[in-house]
Amino acid sequence: MTTEEQIRKRKSYLMFKKIAQMIKQGKQEEILKLIHESIDERRGYGSETNSVYAEESLNLVIKEEFNKGDGHV
Repeated sequence: MTTEEQIRKRKSYLMFKKIAQMIKQGKQEEILKLIHESIDERRGYGSETNSVYAEESLNLVIKEEFNKGDGHV
C-alpha cells in the first residue's frame, strides 16, 4: 500500500476531502457545522457544556452571516 493510499484512509483526510467538496458547492453553513462536529467528536471542547456553548455560538454566526434577508436579523 502506498503512502497516499494510507493517507486516504485517515479520518482527517476524509474530513478535508468533504470540506473541499463543500467549498466547491458553496455550502458554507455545512462546512462550519462539519468543523464543529469534527472538533466535538475528538472531544476538543473539553466538556459537554463547552460543546453546547460552541454549538450555540455556531448557530448564531450562521444566523447572522447566512440568513440575512430572511427576516431573522
